[in-house]
Parts: sequence; structure tokens; C-alpha cells
Amino acid sequence: MANNLEHTSATMREFTLELLKQITDNFSEEHIIGRGGYGVVYKGVLDDGEEIALKKLHHIPGLDDAQFRNEFNHLMRVQHPNITRLVGYCYNLGHQRIKCDDEYIFAHVEERVLCFEYLQGGSLDRHISDESCGLDWHTRFKIIKGVCEGLNYLHNGCKDPIYHLDLKPANILLDKNMIPKIGDFGLSRLFPLAQTYVTIKIVGTLGYMPPEYIERYQITSKFDVFSLGVIIIRIIAGDEGYSKCADMSSPDFREHVRENWEKRMEATMSWHTSEQIEMCIEIGLRCVELDRERRPTIAEIVDELNKVDSAESSLAGQVTKKKNLYSERRGRIVFSTAYRPPVPFDIFACPFSPSCTNEELHLTDGVSYNYNGCSIPPAALKTLLKNPKLAEEDGTTDADVDAGHVSGLIFVSERNDGLEILHIALHFNVDSRVKVFALADIFGAANFIGPRLEDSGCIGGGYNVGSRMVGHSLIYTSTKEPVQQCRSPWTVVYKTNLSTGKTERLTPQGVFDLSPAVSPSGKMVAVASFQSKSWNGEIENLKTDIYVMNVDGEDGLGRKLLIKNGGWPSWGSDNIIFFHRGTEKTLPFNMVETAWGVFRYKISTEETMEVTPKELDAVTPAAISETKVAVATIRQKSRFDNVRVEVQYRHIEIFDTNNAPGMQPVQITQKTRPKTDHYNPFVRDNGGRIGYHRCRSDLLQHGDHIPSNLHKIVSPVKDVGLYRVSGLSPTISKDGSKLAFVDGEFKAVWVADHRGLRIVYDYRGPHRVFSPVWNQNPDKDILYVCIGTSFNADKTLEIYAINNASGDVVQRQRLTYGGYNNAFPSSSPDGSKFVFRSTRDGGVKKYKNLHIMLEAENGQSGIGWETRLTKGPWTDTHCQWSPTGDWIVFSSTRGKPRDADELDNGLDPGYFSVYLVKPSDPMVVIRVMDSMGDLGGHINHPVFSPDGRSIAVTADLAAVSVDPISLPMFMHAVRPYGDIFMIDLDTDNLKNINNFIKGFRRITHSRYECGTPAWTTTLMATATDLDAQAQWNMLPNTTYTPACPYVHLYGGESWHMTGHLFIPKRSC
Repeated sequence: MANNLEHTSATMREFTLELLKQITDNFSEEHIIGRGGYGVVYKGVLDDGEEIALKKLHHIPGLDDAQFRNEFNHLMRVQHPNITRLVGYCYNLGHQRIKCDDEYIFAHVEERVLCFEYLQGGSLDRHISDESCGLDWHTRFKIIKGVCEGLNYLHNGCKDPIYHLDLKPANILLDKNMIPKIGDFGLSRLFPLAQTYVTIKIVGTLGYMPPEYIERYQITSKFDVFSLGVIIIRIIAGDEGYSKCADMSSPDFREHVRENWEKRMEATMSWHTSEQIEMCIEIGLRCVELDRERRPTIAEIVDELNKVDSAESSLAGQVTKKKNLYSERRGRIVFSTAYRPPVPFDIFACPFSPSCTNEELHLTDGVSYNYNGCSIPPAALKTLLKNPKLAEEDGTTDADVDAGHVSGLIFVSERNDGLEILHIALHFNVDSRVKVFALADIFGAANFIGPRLEDSGCIGGGYNVGSRMVGHSLIYTSTKEPVQQCRSPWTVVYKTNLSTGKTERLTPQGVFDLSPAVSPSGKMVAVASFQSKSWNGEIENLKTDIYVMNVDGEDGLGRKLLIKNGGWPSWGSDNIIFFHRGTEKTLPFNMVETAWGVFRYKISTEETMEVTPKELDAVTPAAISETKVAVATIRQKSRFDNVRVEVQYRHIEIFDTNNAPGMQPVQITQKTRPKTDHYNPFVRDNGGRIGYHRCRSDLLQHGDHIPSNLHKIVSPVKDVGLYRVSGLSPTISKDGSKLAFVDGEFKAVWVADHRGLRIVYDYRGPHRVFSPVWNQNPDKDILYVCIGTSFNADKTLEIYAINNASGDVVQRQRLTYGGYNNAFPSSSPDGSKFVFRSTRDGGVKKYKNLHIMLEAENGQSGIGWETRLTKGPWTDTHCQWSPTGDWIVFSSTRGKPRDADELDNGLDPGYFSVYLVKPSDPMVVIRVMDSMGDLGGHINHPVFSPDGRSIAVTADLAAVSVDPISLPMFMHAVRPYGDIFMIDLDTDNLKNINNFIKGFRRITHSRYECGTPAWTTTLMATATDLDAQAQWNMLPNTTYTPACPYVHLYGGESWHMTGHLFIPKRSC
């Protein structure tokens, strides 16, 4: 027998039978952990503590040792993470006294034992369950992918293909981390060529055998693929779900399984998870095709699974391509964004003492919006360049890094489907080339896929702990993990090893951090944290605390509080941290103004000193040394109606605590672009240059128009599209053929349809135009707008109709009178009446309730024109009629506690929740969504999906995702809505009053303010507009000039360039 065994590896051990008997108590029943057709599996523990599984073959008369030799030689060949690892064997030839015909004889007895690694998770069959319970989806997908990769190795990774021929859950073992490993090769066969074979010996297990084998005993590689398909379906849907597969059509089964998983995961199902589920269902069904020629190969399966783990490939892969035509079957959500500049950000750097504009160095390739840069230290860049993806780039070597021929930058870019995620740029200084890579390109897509926001990238690690090297890691924040607690941030700090791509969470569970910064030694990371407090709705001065923790968590993170009331930490040394802090003072009429300063904290003495003078505002420090720090300053406040002077722009300056009193700081950007705002400095070239980002206003001239684009954004809901429009309060006609919105100055109404993009109403008076909405009856071609003093309940605001809005002759008609504040009209499905909110009968405090205009075309001039729908001392607003006409959804403060402050952070009443009211029976009012608990909360602008099964809202349920003062806003003029969220309605059970829905799905992940969504059917204008990248550009022959231009006549950016809105603090 020994001569028939192939040469064993150096790590292979030959065990004696005596040893194996000893560690299994002579193969006792107590040690049995499994049974198979050819043997019993026992558990044993070696002297060194290693646990092993012993497969002892049965004594079967007439069975030679071919089975043992076959499995042993196969296991000797395979070395793969998803194949059970053979650690040793025992082949013992002895004699045993046996009784035969009343006589005892001595017979030859072969004891054959294979010893494997012991896998604590047991066999997969113990974990099979339906979608409602058991393993979560992440674990199931990991098992599916691991089994596929193991099988692919058997078929394609060996010298000759190995067909398993008995693949089933009982033969798939799981380790303690639920990593699957294929075992039990007792029936395996080697096939030197990819052919069809016929056997006369029955192999395999019923239920996992393909029909061609049952009927004709044919064996090909598709035998294992069929078995794999059965396993995949059972993993996804359980045994009961698999039994339903044969009785349902493939589309029905896919929908059945998908809906079950959506129920299991509720609001936590991400876009990526939905894609994985769809992919795995389709693969499983294709694998069990009766015609083996229609089954995929295992290599094709692995390729498809890898594609779903790549953000780009998952959208471009074959399976997804087939689905794209139907991927928006529930329509499109279109929304607007405030504080996102109309001209892209980009990243630049200046010398320490620049003298002219030409000394500004451009650090990116200029594609899309780029901001929040951080230089990559040379040692870390060398590690990155060894990554296979980056190693392909021009053969860059360590010597090139040392010589300064190439440098690296981490930054946020919006180039991938509108996601605000981190990228890495390589800047080749010799020819000024820049190449940009997404993190998924470098580290794989497992941790970098799907809707999310990433920010604050920096480098940690690169030091020794004793003899152990702590490698370089990328430290950053991400919102990829769903959080179901209302008004809680989603921002968590992670680290990704630059060599291995391994990603770990640094922020403790239940805690949320912002703005990580790594100490110069690479050992510590400081964060601005909400750890000791919850977010209270403040949108300028977060009043976070600064915590520090270890980059290397091998011996614990050692997290501790360092500074109270501080944000945006930056290390001057391992003993010095700079940070910014806001100090509030109360102005007349209870208005609050925040003064900002940069401070220096010394860890060893716990001393804090203010670095910047009180007469200016200073934020977002970037430490250069223990005494020098670059900050963004605004030396003089300005009003929105100002044409700003140089000191009213945000500029980068360097302060030195060693300077004598009265000595002026070093001014950086004032010398390059004095009338441009600059943001968030960072240190480059060891302090030789200071980096920052700014708008590309240098590309504009006075009077230039900015294209208004429709941007397709990655949607986390597979059957709902997501688009951002460059305009405010977008509204889309019910048939999806016409889009309307207002401009940033609230002066012009724009319409986009088959005729292009054009202004249909241009208001030249002192008031503003806002909140356009189409009549739900497309035949009427009526667009409602509100004209008056916006967001001030004491002022008159009236509703007008723009008749023939998409025609050649547009007519304006006033619909409301009386000097009240009327807004947010929404017509009934047939277009005969509309609901709106009004201060009519609101008393001295101007409470707002809902009213119904009974004649939508004539308004108040009609007979019996109005009826009141709701009544109470609160605000009912943002109303919309359902597509069926049965319900009206609205936002209301009626649930606000009596002891709550009158205004939330001095802005508005707060405590907004979403309600439904029955227009045919106003006494039926149902709360469907709120912020829960005693939090203020803002859930506004609810809109129905076209099928009426869901509602989209704009809400602050995810708090803030970045430090607001780092954004292009200095005075918050409006209440930020936050992000777009979606809830699903149980339309069959809308009878239980206040049975509100707690679960929600986050649709957008943005640092900007996403507001006023519209939800339309899939068809958008003409067929040419179905292109996701279609641009609705302003017509070149228009004579309209924005009320406040992007670039002033004599130079300098306007407020509009930085994304500001021109409205005062509002009362909804």
C-alpha cells in the first residue's frame, strides 16, 4: 500500500493506529461527529492541542484500498482555502483473530484513516433554513462563493480535473468563521480531458444527481454544477423553498425568494445585497437546468460572483445587463440638492509663500467633483505601489518615490455614479500626469461597493511593536453599515490594510465618529465623536468631543476622551492636537451666531490655547508642526446680498504659536485667487506646499450659464431609479414626460420635455417663486407654483396655475386670495381639485392646516371653492394626493410634546412626522413614520410611489455625515433636510391608527442637503432621455441671466457659486 501512495508533503504526518485509538478512546461512540457511506468520522485532540477529524473507513468485505488511495491522492494534490485540509493519515496492516466455522483464524486487516483539520462549524446541512431565520445573507453569500471557488479549483486548478460527484451540504464543512470547505472525496474521479464519460457504477446522492446521470449514467463537469445548483437554492431558500422551485416558474420563484429576503432584512437590505440575492437565485436556477448544455461552467459562475463584488462590474455584468431594462419598474426618484456648488470642486496646492496664480499646482485629473485631499506619505505609497493594480502603472519603483518623481493623494470624488467616495491619485511629477483609482480597484469590492459616503482618508501604521510590524493602513469614515436608530449618524471609522486589503472597524459598536486624523508616528487616531451624546439636530456647531485610540487594536484600542467640545482634530506631534471649536452668542430676536476659532491642545499637560484671533472665524486646521497650523479663515462676515470683498471669502492662512504678538499669519490663497473660497487645507511635501480644494470658477466668465444636468445616482433599491437634478423642488408629470423646477434664486420656472429645457415663467418682482407641482391629469398641462415671501408664515403667499405650461402660449392664473400663507398644492388623480396647506384660520400663531380647493382650474373664484381637511394648533404641510385618490400624505408637528421648545435650534418647530388622512373621511388620520422618542426630527416632503406602495421623504434620520462647517456654507439659512429615505406601506392594513412604520431605507448618502423628492414612472420625456447620462442643458439662445450671477462682472465668486440659497431662516 505504501508504494501506491504518492509522495507526501513535508507537512503531511503519518500517524500510528495506537495514537489514533488513544485520542479517540479506541474510536468510541462519544467521539463520533459524523457518518458516511464509506466510514465514520471521529474527533480527536493531539498532544499539542490541535483538534483533528479522523475519517476511519469501514471494513467492507471485498473492498480493496482503491477508495482510500483515491481520496488520499486527491487530497494530496489540492491546496485551497475552500477544500478540507488533510493533515495526516494512517495505514495499518495487521492481523486479527476471527472465528470461522467454529475455528479461529488470523486474517489480514487493513485499518485506513484519513486525518483532516477539525472544522468547528460542522457540516452545512445543519445550517440549512429558509429566509426567515438562520444564517444572515452575508454568511450565506460567503458560503456560496466559497463553495464555488473550491469547486472551480477542483475542475480547473489541478493538473487534471477532479469531479467530486457527491457534492451536497453534508460534504461541505464550515470553520469557526463559517468559511466553507469541500470534503469527502471518496467518489472523486480524475478526468484528463473535458469529455463525457459513462459509468456502470452508481455514484452520488439522490436529489443531487443530474438527470443525464440518472437516465444514462453520463458524467461530465456539469454533474457537479447540477449538484451545486441544488446546494445554492437550498442555501438561499431552505429545504422548503427548494421544494417550491419545481412548482413555480423561474420568474415567480425569483420574486418569491427576493420578497422573503426583503421581509427578513426589512430596511437593512442594501443595493449590493439585493444584487447578490438576484445573482445567486439566477445562478442556482441555471445550474439545475435539465439540459446540461444550458448550465454554466463553474468558471463562469465564479466570474459572475466576482462581478457582483465589483461596483462597476455588477452594473456592467451580463446578468445585470439583462435586468437593467426592467431595473426601474417602480419608477424614478428625482431630487434636488442644496449647498452643492454648480461648478465642480477640485484640489490644488500652493507653495508656503506663493507669489502668483501660476504657482498653484493641480493635483487631480480634473474629472468630476474632487475634494478633501490628504497626501500619502512616501513609505505608505511604496506599499501601495506593490499592489498588482498599481504595479502596472509605468513600472514605478521605490526609487521613484524617494526621488519625488511620483506622489500620492487620497481624496473624495463623485465620478462613480455620483457616490461621494474615496479615490487614490498618483501624480507623476515629470510629465504632470495623474492617474486615479477607486478603492474597489485596488483592494477589491468586498468592502467598497454599493451606496455609501466615504470621507476623511488618511494613513496610519508603519511602525513596529516589538518584533511585530504594524503595516500601513488607510483610515477613513464610511456610512456603509445601516443604522436603524432614528436621527443617529451612520459615520464609522474603518482601517484597510494597504498590503492585504483587510478592513476592520475602529469605531466601537453603537458609537459614531467623524474626521479621523492619524498622529505623525502612525500609532494613534483622533476622531470627533458623538460618543458621550446624541445628535440633537444642530446643523452648524456639532459640539462633538475628541477621542483618541490606537491604530493597532491587537492589544485593545485604548480609546479615551481627550477634548470636550472640539472637532476636526489634526496632530502637530504625538503630543499636540489642533482642533476647531464654535462659540455661540445670542443676538436680538433670539438668533444665535457662532464664532469659530482654532485651538491647540497639549496632551502631556492638558493645556488648551486659542491659536487664532477672536476677530476672525477659523476652521478646519491642518497641523504643519507643533507650533504651525494651516486653517481656513473668514476675516469678515457678509450678508447674502453682498458683493463680497476679499476679506469675506474663505482663505487659507498659516498661524504660528511662536510668533510674537501682533505678527501677521502667512497668507496663502489671498495671493493666488483673492476672490475665491478655499476649503479644508492639508499639508503636502512636508509643509513645503499647502493643499486645499476650491470651485473651478477660473473656467467661467461673468454671465456664463452653467449646464443643468440630470445625474444618475446609484440606488439601493434595485427597482427604483435615483436621479439628481440641478434645480430646486423638481416635479415630474404623472406620465413622466415633463420635468419642472425652479432656479437657485427662486425667480424662474424651468420645464424640460420633448422640446428641450426652457424657462416658462420668469418672475421679475420682489417675491419668490417656489414649489412647482404638476396637475396629476396630464391632459390638463397645468403647473402650480407658489409666489410670495417664502417660508415666513406672517407674509402673504399665494398659489398660481401656469396653464398650458408646456405649450407655446403660457398663461398665469391666481387661485388663492385673502392674504394668507398658502403653499404646497397637490391635485387629485383626476385633476379636478387640489389639497394645499394654509394659515387660514390659523390664529395669531399662524398654525397651518390642510384645505382642499374644490375647483382646481378656477380656484377661489369658483363656487363652494374650499373645504377644510385638518384642524389643530400645529403645522400640517407638504401634502400630496395618492395616485389612487384614497389618501393624502402630509408632514405634521401634531405629535410634538407640549414641553418641547417652540423652535428646534432656533429654526423651525421640529418634531415633524408623516401622516395619512382620508379625504373622504378626515377623521381617519394615520401616523406612518416619525423620529420616535423625544427627538425633534424633520421628516418632510413625503411623496407616493406611482404604485402607491411606498413613500419617499427627505429627513434627518441619519443626522449628519460630515462636519457641516467644512462645507461651502458659513451661515445656515435653511433647515437641512438631510437625505432621501423610503418606507414601504402595508396598504392592506392601514386601519390601525398610529401604527407607524419603524423601518426605513436610506436612499441617498450625501454631505449636501437632499430635498423635495419627486417620484415618477419610468418613462421620462422621450426615448432619448432614457439615457441615464442625458443632459438637460439650458438653451444657448436664452436671454435669461441669473439674478445673482456665478461670477461677478469685476471678478469674484458669488454666493451662488458656493451653493448657498438666498432665503432667510424659515418656518415650514
